[in-house]
Amino acid sequence: MRFPWGMIGLGVLLALYLVPMSLFGRELHAPDLQQRSLAIAGVLLSVAYIDFGLSQSFLTHNSGVMMFAFLLAVLWGCFRATGRP
Repeated sequence: MRFPWGMIGLGVLLALYLVPMSLFGRELHAPDLQQRSLAIAGVLLSVAYIDFGLSQSFLTHNSGVMMFAFLLAVLWGCFRATGRP
């Protein structure tokens, strides 16, 4: 029996996209406009990478991984900073 590397890879890839989407998605209906716009930007980052990944795998390139990680970190930092009083 072969080890299901493809299913593990799919699970990791889905987690890479869906975990940030769910964390940002909690505040999609926030009353604060700045918090809501950052939540939308965070969700759209993952959606854009999913959409772009249909034609080219950006996560196989170093620049694609670095842009995803950097933008995700910047958006999350701004998102967390606006959520605190």
